[in-house]
Amino acid sequence: GENLYAKHAIYYENLKSYFYVFNIWDENNICLNLQDTLDWCRLLNLIHVPILYQGNFNIEFIQNFANKFNTTISEGFVLRNIDSFNFKDFNKNIVKWVRKNHVNQNSSHWMYEKIIPNKLIMI
Repeated sequence: GENLYAKHAIYYENLKSYFYVFNIWDENNICLNLQDTLDWCRLLNLIHVPILYQGNFNIEFIQNFANKFNTTISEGFVLRNIDSFNFKDFNKNIVKWVRKNHVNQNSSHWMYEKIIPNKLIMI
């Protein structure tokens, strides 16, 4: 998951939680399939990252999506296989896309700067 308590490169003002789940792994290093992940999130009252698209892999669609992605409200997105997979196959099943220059090169990592809490919305 992702800890979003403190401002990273973007200040978030509408978080549902300070922690967002994107994968859940079992004791055998198997990433649960998407439906099981969502079921566990509901069971444990955890917030899953928003699902922006679900469907067959289509490189043209993904490239167009990335070109139009609003990088002022999010640093990027993750593509993942909806089926379960072993950790040894992680690099074949998950891709992370982040905006150009998503890390401010003129400052240190956010963990070493003054903590600025992001804001939660009331749900």
